Order: sequence, then structure tokens, then C-alpha cells
Amino acid sequence: MENREPLGKRVGRFLAWMGGLFAITMGVIVTQRLSEDALALMLGLVFGVGLMMPLLALVIFVWRREAARGQAQRHTTGAQSPVVVVTPPAMPSGYNQPWSTLRQDTASMWQMAPAKRDFTIVGGEE
Repeated sequence: MENREPLGKRVGRFLAWMGGLFAITMGVIVTQRLSEDALALMLGLVFGVGLMMPLLALVIFVWRREAARGQAQRHTTGAQSPVVVVTPPAMPSGYNQPWSTLRQDTASMWQMAPAKRDFTIVGGEE
């Protein structure tokens, strides 16, 4: 009894051979029917995408490594992000008093001096 390979490996090898044969046949048919300009465009596209793949793989590798490093740093530090509290400006005196004890002229507490506005006219008439 001879040593036979598993069926899955033989089927995979057969499909690989058939796929290669199909690709070669299609390549011959396409090159015979296309014009030189269309063939040059197609080859440029195929080689351009082929040359882009290693760069794309490198970018994805670096991106995933940086994401993993950032996630590891977040898990190892265990520190929470800082909480920033912005307090509003101080209110005028008497603001927190009960309503009945406030003076009637509360508007005078909020009045500010009118700001002087200076204008510069650019491109005036000559």
C-alpha cells in the first residue's frame, strides 16, 4: 500500500493548476484582442497596484502596531484622563441672596461702562 496524500491537498493542487491554466489562457486571449494602448494601460494598472501592495502592507502594519502600543499604554498606566473644570466668572455681590432681600435696582449691579470703539477705514476714497 503506497503513501497517498490527503484528498484536500490533492484537490487544492488541482484547483491551483486549473486556476493558473485559466489565467494563462485568459492572458493570451486578452492580449490578442486588445489594442496596444489598452494593453499598456492595463499592464500599467496591474504593475502599479502590485507595487503599491508592499507600501500598503507596511502602512497597515505600522498603524496596527501603534494602535496596540497605545492600547497597552492605556492598560498599564491605569490612570484616568484628567478632568478639567471651568468655573464661571464671579457673580456680583448679593446675587445668591434670597429674591425678597435683593435690592430693586439690581440692573445697576450689572451695568458696565460703554466700550469706546475705534474704527480704521481701509481703502478709503482718494
